[in-house]
Amino acid sequence: MEIKVNLQKDFDLEKISKKLTQLAQASLGIWAKSYIKQTHIDIRNKNLFTPRTGTLLKSIQAIPQGSTIKIAVFTRYGKFLEEGTKSYVIKPKDRKALKIPNPSGTGYIFRKKVKHPGIEPRGWFIGAFEERSEIANNAMVAYFKRGLEKIQKGEI
Repeated sequence: MEIKVNLQKDFDLEKISKKLTQLAQASLGIWAKSYIKQTHIDIRNKNLFTPRTGTLLKSIQAIPQGSTIKIAVFTRYGKFLEEGTKSYVIKPKDRKALKIPNPSGTGYIFRKKVKHPGIEPRGWFIGAFEERSEIANNAMVAYFKRGLEKIQKGEI
């Protein structure tokens, strides 16, 4: 007794395997883009902080590392907004005093030092990981399914 299984005539296992690997890597990239996009949306909608220059948002990047992907923030102050800080003293670097705009809008106030009360932790990056992950997972699965359908039809 025996069972014989024949693949389609055109079936190239190596080619299909390569396409599946490429699709999986692309799907991982979709996950990262979705996570980053959702982070931007959360910052705007939940008023986690007010972006002034956009540098922090632009610094969030996805870095592929083989079969994984790392999402990192490449600004020093991103960590301070995420985790918060203790109170600290601000002193001038190369001047005698700090020049601070007057709250009334006219002129400036000069101080030799200022005690900053610290920054409250905002949890803007990792704080909503579960929620953002779920959205990113849905985007990745949808992309992967579309890719499988295209592979099945021979479109890619």
